Amino acid sequence: MNFLMLTYDPPTSIGGLENRANAYGENLLKLGHGVTIISMMRTENVMTGKKRHSNFVDLPSNVAHVGLSFVQCLRIVRRNGVDSLFILSGAHTPLGILLLAYAKFQGITSGVLLHGRDVLMSRKNPILYLLMSLALALSHRIATNSRFTSSLVPHIYRAKLNIIYSGVDPAAARQAAKTLPYDGLKRILFVGRLVKRKGADDLLSAFKDLLSDFPHAILEVVGDGPERNTLQHLAAALGIGKNVRFYGALTGKPLYDRYSQADIFVMPSKKINADVEGFGSVFLEAGLFGKPSIGTWSGGIPEAVVHGETGVLVPEGDIPKLRQWMYKLLTDHKEAERLGKNAKARVLQNFTWEKSTEAVLRLFQTN
Repeated sequence: MNFLMLTYDPPTSIGGLENRANAYGENLLKLGHGVTIISMMRTENVMTGKKRHSNFVDLPSNVAHVGLSFVQCLRIVRRNGVDSLFILSGAHTPLGILLLAYAKFQGITSGVLLHGRDVLMSRKNPILYLLMSLALALSHRIATNSRFTSSLVPHIYRAKLNIIYSGVDPAAARQAAKTLPYDGLKRILFVGRLVKRKGADDLLSAFKDLLSDFPHAILEVVGDGPERNTLQHLAAALGIGKNVRFYGALTGKPLYDRYSQADIFVMPSKKINADVEGFGSVFLEAGLFGKPSIGTWSGGIPEAVVHGETGVLVPEGDIPKLRQWMYKLLTDHKEAERLGKNAKARVLQNFTWEKSTEAVLRLFQTN
């Protein structure tokens, strides 16, 4: 097959959505398929049709360039003999709608990938709802990132639905430092974009209470976003600033080292208005490193963390329960080890990028 993929979450950025484009590009090429990934960059400085390397083309995402971007995509379709269009994000954008309509007219098999926030946000805006409905009607296939997201899709489109989970690269664990200086400290790790939905404020409050039992424990916060300054001020106001380390966004080995050295992974996400955790690929990353996770009964997180098997789940916003489970996993080493081993085994069996790419191929091979 010859794929054209579109994403409004550029692979040059950091996050689960961004990782998909890179992973699918690499794995589809390894399997002998053709693939070109259109990466819509949020900048006015990207020239239409700028090629980053063999299978990525950067285009500007601003509306003024939609026409030129569409023409560039058509050139790629004709030049590469594209027979499969997969929109990883941005199906409801003007460019996404144009490409889906063109694919339907030309007999090119098309598919869209939906996340929980896509569907929930469209429900709150009549224009977005209309565009999303049009995109779903035009597409031949619909994939979601979790069963939770599938449950949000209108029943009229359920016959088209498939679930394609995100994945991890097993090689990542081998890139982490094999030996890190051990200082005897208990380390709790949070990785995620610093937005209200991720629940880092609840984690800071629970961590403050935990310090009465572990006064030298460290909370490592990896990620960046609009809430970073607020969270740093909150840590200072709670009097725990010296025990909280904000690393900013990390990728590659620096990120893997943090996973490797952590005792437990915690992301107490919660639903904020229409924003919800559709799955939580960071829990898979933690599992790859054999770390037990603490999440919440929110959105698609129960699909990423199996309660009592690969980690534990607490109610959204339940700070005492969050603190209780952090204490439990920091003191019950056998239980923490059991959960971590189970998490790693589950990830390696079901959630690699190879498995996810196979699911993409099945999606487009379905009659």
